[in-house]
Amino acid sequence: MLQTKGKKLSFGTTLISIFVILIVVTAGLIGYISFRNGEKAAKNMANQIQNSIQYRIEQDLNNFLAKPHAFNQINADAIRSGLVGPRDLVDLRMQFLHQIKAVDSMISCAFGSEAGDFTSAGRRSEGGFDTAMADKRLDNNYYVSLLDEQGDPAEVIKVVEDYHPRPRPWYQAAIKANGPTWSPVYVWASQRNIGISAVQPVYHNTGELLGVQLSALSLEDIGQFLQNISVENTVQIFIIERSGLLVASSMSVSLLQENVNESEVRLQRVSAIHSTNPLIRETTNYLNEQFTGIDHISNKQRMEIEVEGVRYFSSVTPFADEHGLDWLIIIDIPESILMGAVEANARSTIFLGLSILAGTLILGIGLTRRITRPIIYLTNSLKSFANGELDTFVDMDRSDEIGELAAGFNKMAKQIKDSFEIIEKKVQERTAALSEANIALQDSENRYRSLSDAAFEGIVITAKGKILEANDTFCEMLGYQSSELVDKAATDLVPLEKREYVNSKMQYGFEQPYESSFLRKDGSTFPAEVHAKMFLYKGQLVRVSAIRDISEHKKAKEEREKIINELQMTLAEVNTLRGIIPICASCKKIRDDKGYWNQVETYIEKFFDARFSHGMCEECEEKYYGDQEWFKKVKRNRKKE
Repeated sequence: MLQTKGKKLSFGTTLISIFVILIVVTAGLIGYISFRNGEKAAKNMANQIQNSIQYRIEQDLNNFLAKPHAFNQINADAIRSGLVGPRDLVDLRMQFLHQIKAVDSMISCAFGSEAGDFTSAGRRSEGGFDTAMADKRLDNNYYVSLLDEQGDPAEVIKVVEDYHPRPRPWYQAAIKANGPTWSPVYVWASQRNIGISAVQPVYHNTGELLGVQLSALSLEDIGQFLQNISVENTVQIFIIERSGLLVASSMSVSLLQENVNESEVRLQRVSAIHSTNPLIRETTNYLNEQFTGIDHISNKQRMEIEVEGVRYFSSVTPFADEHGLDWLIIIDIPESILMGAVEANARSTIFLGLSILAGTLILGIGLTRRITRPIIYLTNSLKSFANGELDTFVDMDRSDEIGELAAGFNKMAKQIKDSFEIIEKKVQERTAALSEANIALQDSENRYRSLSDAAFEGIVITAKGKILEANDTFCEMLGYQSSELVDKAATDLVPLEKREYVNSKMQYGFEQPYESSFLRKDGSTFPAEVHAKMFLYKGQLVRVSAIRDISEHKKAKEEREKIINELQMTLAEVNTLRGIIPICASCKKIRDDKGYWNQVETYIEKFFDARFSHGMCEECEEKYYGDQEWFKKVKRNRKKE
């Protein structure tokens, strides 16, 4: 039968709890699935946004970076075709000035010849234009002049002596590439910005190197259109070189920092891992750690990072062109702008779940009361019946399952009542029979006790090695009271050296007589003979042992054995006189078994428990003393007597 422990819940509470649990679990599961799907959708949306922004950035960069190479090609073709000569410095300057005026991102256009000539047109940060010219036909100097509105030099503002373009890095880069390429990104001190130059060697149709064409861009414009994309999409974007130096950023961070060295202030580029912006700094650190250096990133990577408690969906994509440019574009999208809808959906799910839960509770309470009212009535009736009120019956007129249950209860109650009356009568009869049997059993036990106490032997009953009962003879034999022996281990009543022996007899139910020593209460021991049998006694298997003190028997046995030993020794001595005894024919001495001659009396005293008293026979007296007067007198006195 199953039993429940502890506090029990009512049927109504259980029913309502089931409804509540089902609703809570269902709502929770729906909310969890909805939230997980929302997260997945947010990640997919982040990927789509990143792909879209990446595509737009690459298109803008390609367009932006294609212009200086296009100008270089136009100018190189003009020089190669002879439209303008490599030493027509004024014509080249005017052509360059028209080009940079047409494109705002162009900072400078220039040409350096193998002969050492140089000419350029450039845009100034404070407005206006300037030109730089070195004409080896005049001198070796390099002159920087402001240009007037007609494009003519108006004022010389700087002179560099002994200038030649050939050693310059941009010139050497073009020669080394033997085609269009990019110079390294450099600090444009006059613009307080960073720039990059597209360079291209110019060859004559004969293959002779005429010089190098240069078109310089300010990378500030890249940061501007990154900011425009960032505002539109609420994302953060920055571009870095493989060296880790910043190229452009949508965030308001400086790409240059001042370095004071020996009282000279110089501008130098900022590394992304040292940026003042935490997002740029932590994202770059993560990339370095995750990929063992950003120079190992070869394809697009996506990750999730957390910066100052804000999670971002981030991507990094390599950007390269045919002229050797190799940058990394990093796009960070805050998770919050994508998860807002997901969280709102989760809140709606929770509110809907709570509303359904409240409605379910109200409906469940009403239904539960309607369902449980007849069940409670049945339960109370059953409790009354169980408490002994056998006349309890349920008065319920229903045709449903509960009505059938009530009818079944009434039928069961009647059958139990009838059965109880029959059982009660049988119990009374059985009780009377058991009472008579108990009286007979008590008489039998009394007779057994009387016979046991009247026995001359000690009788003890044991079970599992423990004493249950002992008669008076056994108690007197060991010097104990009967109460002292009950529950005592039987082996405690034998000496230590006999306990294992007696315990083995008891364990194996040995029923043949055997002897053992017993230990009295005062510590003395006595020998006894034990004869035991196994019986059923008061419903359990017991061992009934009869113990007889055999001290007197042992003593008599020992005396008998002593006498027998003495007789055997005497018989042995007598046996030694049998056979031929060697005796001297003259002196009558006897020779013993060791070869020594002994007097007859000495020999007999040795082998018999006898002593000699010496005297003389009549013949010897007559022989030795017959002629003596005193002997004759003694002889006459003997005759008178």
